[in-house]
Amino acid sequence: MAKIKQQFKEHTEHYASFGDGEGIYPISKVDAEILSIFLDIIVKLGADKNLTKIIDAYKVLPDQDFLALIESYNESFEGNLKDRQVMVNIKDQFIGNVAAIFSFTRGSFYDNKTKRSVPILIVNKSDNNKVPYANTQIIFQSEEELEKEFNKLKTKLSECTNLYFI
Repeated sequence: MAKIKQQFKEHTEHYASFGDGEGIYPISKVDAEILSIFLDIIVKLGADKNLTKIIDAYKVLPDQDFLALIESYNESFEGNLKDRQVMVNIKDQFIGNVAAIFSFTRGSFYDNKTKRSVPILIVNKSDNNKVPYANTQIIFQSEEELEKEFNKLKTKLSECTNLYFI
């Protein structure tokens, strides 16, 4: 992190001659896109409401005022990524905490109206209704769609937990 801070300093030494006189200095289009992605990541990591409001003030407040605001927030922030929740979205029908997914399996049922087998993904199949997301069924239009989401869920669980699939 120290290296990038030094690079920022070197790249901005002659930048003071630019600006609009209001204390809000321009940034390049690419820098804006890069910062937007970083901000999206920060929000996904669980940015609190105060940080979200501060982020919304970027390039609205004069840069020195924004700098003071974000420095103040940083000095008082005591974040802990160990406690963050990693969420998974399956086909926009289910959003859940990865840590609460204990099992998932493929299945199907016969639809009498369409006279075809409907593929489903069953999350946390259990006789105990107190299990988070117990017996959640996600319906798919095709086996290919089910397989794609099944593999995506396996990847997410492998990345965010100590689970390995063999």
